[in-house]
Amino acid sequence: MPAGFKKLYKQSFTDIERAATAWQRLSEKARDGLSQHRKHVTGPLHKQGWKGEAADSGFEFMENIELRLSIVQIEAQAIAKVLGTVKFRMEQAQTDLRNAVKTAEDNHYRVDDGWVSAPASTDSIPRNDPDGQAALNTASAMLGEYRQWIQQALDDAHTASDEGKRSLSRLLGDILRDTNPAAMAETVRDVRASMGDLGLKKPQVPDDPKEAKEWWDALSREEREGMTALYPDIIGRTDGLPASVRNEANHLYLDQQLDIAQNDNTIDKSHSTDDYNQSLNNLQKLKERLDQSDGAPSGKELYLLKFDGFGDGKAVIAMGNPDTAAHTAVLVPGTDTTMDSVPGQVSRISKLQDAALKRSDGESVSTVFWLDYDAPEKDLSVADDDRAQDASDDLRRFTGGVRAAQGENHSHLTVIGHSYDPIMEVVPGL
Repeated sequence: MPAGFKKLYKQSFTDIERAATAWQRLSEKARDGLSQHRKHVTGPLHKQGWKGEAADSGFEFMENIELRLSIVQIEAQAIAKVLGTVKFRMEQAQTDLRNAVKTAEDNHYRVDDGWVSAPASTDSIPRNDPDGQAALNTASAMLGEYRQWIQQALDDAHTASDEGKRSLSRLLGDILRDTNPAAMAETVRDVRASMGDLGLKKPQVPDDPKEAKEWWDALSREEREGMTALYPDIIGRTDGLPASVRNEANHLYLDQQLDIAQNDNTIDKSHSTDDYNQSLNNLQKLKERLDQSDGAPSGKELYLLKFDGFGDGKAVIAMGNPDTAAHTAVLVPGTDTTMDSVPGQVSRISKLQDAALKRSDGESVSTVFWLDYDAPEKDLSVADDDRAQDASDDLRRFTGGVRAAQGENHSHLTVIGHSYDPIMEVVPGL
């Protein structure tokens, strides 16, 4: 009898399914706990301007709690993904095994505990009869095929089990030990390796915002949760997805990039240490400003829709949800705008929103700071439109993404170019 035949043939995968569901729920609880902590604890403290040694110590402790909740969210989601993948592959192997047995038996082959024997009708065929010999040869060929089919199904099940075991072994709770300053960086490394053990590739999200929205809408709730936690870099930058989803993904990704820049920049060898030092400075400034708006009143909350810490830095930040607002304004900054200007730019879109609200007859307004291009420097000529040409497709994609995410709720959309006029000239029709 082939090893594991009886077990796979009768195996129930209910326990694996329940375990995957439990880990999924744990991930969601960690995410919700993180959101509530930011909204009701650290957010109000930042807003009140708590300063001093006690404040620094307190925020460090609380930010560590938030980081750990993020790690639990990610790693629990990864475990759920591994279990779900192993279950699917084991069920597929079981289906192949059962189909092999059924097909063999339907053709009168005998299957006893996984061992396939030729049909009883071949026992009486004379071996010296040419026609009988041909029938025996055919029966023998089919016999080998059925045996191979069964063995392949068993091999697939063993492979799925072994890969799952190896993948799970990378996702260990000791990553949260108190003495581990690089816990998030380790999480990134471990999750990448864990998904690699299963041969799982990053999602291929359509570049077109409308197609990206259709792709997202077709996913189940569990699939969306998994995508957000495991691939925050991809989900966070995809135009056409809901602003709330991108914001959650980008906050996770921001924590990851900060931890990598501080503790383990060997994860990405395409950048130098100097690059990471500059990135760390940019990302810290971005996070500090975002932290100040945790727990902001409805309409004043910030949505981080995209960012890049390298070089001068890039960031796309909305005040108020552009998916649901009746009016949306996209402010494209001009010369010398870098990540250093994020606090000032957020203040600017806040004032722009306040001014628009006074004339909106009570309708909601979202304002967006869009720095997703390399703004020209003052010491360079800004008479040409090279930077604008380079940014035009990205700006069109962003505004198209806003429209796609809004669905039927199309708001009044305005794009405002500040000081660098060519950015507007190369994106007509907005």
